[in-house]
Amino acid sequence: MRATFSPPAACLLALLTCLPGPGCSGDSARDCVYDTHCPGSKICVDGRCVVRYPPDCPDRECAEGFVCIDGSCVETACIDVSCPEGEACAAGRCYPRDCRWRTCPGLGEVCIEEKCVPPSCVDVTCPQGQLCAVGRCYPIDCETKKCPGYGEVCIEGDCVQRTCVGVTCPPGQRCARGECFPQDCEDLTGAGRFLYFAERIGIGGAWSEPERMFDAAWFPSMDSDASGQLHMMFWTMSGGERAVCWRRRANGNWQRVTVSTSRALKTMLHVHAAGDGWLHGVFAQWTPQEKHHVFYAIGDASTGLWGEPVQISRDQDCHAPNSCHLPRVAVTPGGWAHVVWVDETGHEEGMAYHALVPPGTASPP
Repeated sequence: MRATFSPPAACLLALLTCLPGPGCSGDSARDCVYDTHCPGSKICVDGRCVVRYPPDCPDRECAEGFVCIDGSCVETACIDVSCPEGEACAAGRCYPRDCRWRTCPGLGEVCIEEKCVPPSCVDVTCPQGQLCAVGRCYPIDCETKKCPGYGEVCIEGDCVQRTCVGVTCPPGQRCARGECFPQDCEDLTGAGRFLYFAERIGIGGAWSEPERMFDAAWFPSMDSDASGQLHMMFWTMSGGERAVCWRRRANGNWQRVTVSTSRALKTMLHVHAAGDGWLHGVFAQWTPQEKHHVFYAIGDASTGLWGEPVQISRDQDCHAPNSCHLPRVAVTPGGWAHVVWVDETGHEEGMAYHALVPPGTASPP
């Protein structure tokens, strides 16, 4: 009787695989079966020798199925995908980088059904009350507080922008929109754009001596909340970027400057402190499409934490590249923020638009 044996599955695969060489061509040709068939540090994936990329970047955690390439988390299904201009790859497919009436703010986000989605969340469906970040579902509010910002989730009791989940910034920096920026606004001595503050003691009282607060500031706006705290917003330079900054005065002392957003040119600011403890800020900003658009952000008056800004103007609202400006915001009972701005098209008559924006969301004008 002849002896028989069953070789391991890997051996059968090797026998059935046509490695490069004479007589091997077409779809059956494979570069490799094992990593040892690949040169250098490359590894064998689906019969092809590919570069071995680290699973995480030095400053951020990459979702499952992503690797780190040049400091950014890239989906393995998108490594060899080339998308047309204005589109980006997610789940191996090309999607628009921005929606019709909203610029997707987060690093690497794409637009799907008029919603900005991180690439790691394209095929993830979360239950009600949760939102996807880094390929996993998180609650949108914490047990002891609500997360005010657009696209924020609760992680270990803190509200975090979902594009910042897993991102570790160097000391003195904080994450916004998936990138690290200086935590404090940088006061550029000698810039020649001084910010002064003065106050009057009581009705009919004397004005205080003006206090020089900042050496580089543009377009300040200020409001007070129900507890009497003053909230100031302006833009300045921070880490080479133009940044929107916020300051709060409590018990007579100005607390440290905090960057609410830090990306592109921001100008024409307005901040409103509502009686419900929320801060509402609007500003005009350049977008990647080289147009001025109006953005809205909501913050917590007690902590100074600002949510991710949301674009509320559309291309058809801002007819010229720099036409949308002078935004103003007011808040009515129920938390509805009303935003109005000017579209200066170069005609004799300007055009004004308004939007109703419940906290954390935005509706088209």
